[in-house]
Amino acid sequence: MKYIFHEKIGRHMNRNFNSSFIYKVRLEFQEFLRMKERAINEQTKKRYLSDFDFYMNYYILDKVMIDDYFNIFNDLKLRHYFSRRKSSTARATIVNMVDFFYSNLKLTSGQNLSIKKELSKYGKETNEEVDFLTNLDINFIFSSAVEYRFMERDKEAKLVAPVIWSLAYHQVFEQNHILKLKTTDLNLITGEIRNLRSDNDSLILKWMTLEEKSKEILSEYIDYRNTMQIKSDKLLIIEGKEANNITINKMLNILNNRIENSNKISTKVHVQKLNRTRIYHSLLDTNGQSTIDFLRLIGLKKNTQFDNALKQYLTDLNTY
Repeated sequence: MKYIFHEKIGRHMNRNFNSSFIYKVRLEFQEFLRMKERAINEQTKKRYLSDFDFYMNYYILDKVMIDDYFNIFNDLKLRHYFSRRKSSTARATIVNMVDFFYSNLKLTSGQNLSIKKELSKYGKETNEEVDFLTNLDINFIFSSAVEYRFMERDKEAKLVAPVIWSLAYHQVFEQNHILKLKTTDLNLITGEIRNLRSDNDSLILKWMTLEEKSKEILSEYIDYRNTMQIKSDKLLIIEGKEANNITINKMLNILNNRIENSNKISTKVHVQKLNRTRIYHSLLDTNGQSTIDFLRLIGLKKNTQFDNALKQYLTDLNTY
């Protein structure tokens, strides 16, 4: 009885010690994520920490000696973890945890390579994780806080760039749609814009109501466009010519490549990310009720950004 009593006390003390250890490691891991070369946005960070908490509490607490860092990532634990965690960040979280322990000299080079080799069984890392802009990012992008330089061409960019961002975010237009839009596709009097997807799908909305912010941005742009002698009927004109992928990307790079702006945004901005972020934010705001609205907008054909947004929304429901 005396031995059993001491054994229980030992287990209790060990659990308390391990809990304290995990809490300390969690704080250090958060700092590691914060210091990464490209800041991780808050939504992604929450998903990383949710995966971290699951892994540490399910596989480490009471199960592994706290100095046995290599065993934290043994093949049995990883196999079971990936059978349970299906979020878009499940693998990236483990990769970051391994990098974190390796950078803190808790894993040798050989151990690091061995774990990475084991991780390769569970899918390859893509060049860019499917992430989303935060509400703070969106508020900044559509605010007067965006910095434009004192250059002649930036006078136009200040009017043109927000049009691209707004068509991609508020109206969920893909880049090829933005390039195809004509002036006749826009009706500022009724506050509508033609849904180009309806050309190939009779089941979806032919005209979309403009979001108020989008209407405001487009009105200012049209006033400017009307001052130019433009023969083209294309809606978007940049530097006197019809917009193309290169000039659209130049407008996006006002956010991405100018440090005065990129430092205030948590992730790189492109049209696809604006598309999926808009859908994801709407799903969050409506508890998923806007799903049908977006299907009426984009149709039933496969749409990668809709799929990404819906998958993340459903993952969030199952995670938190």
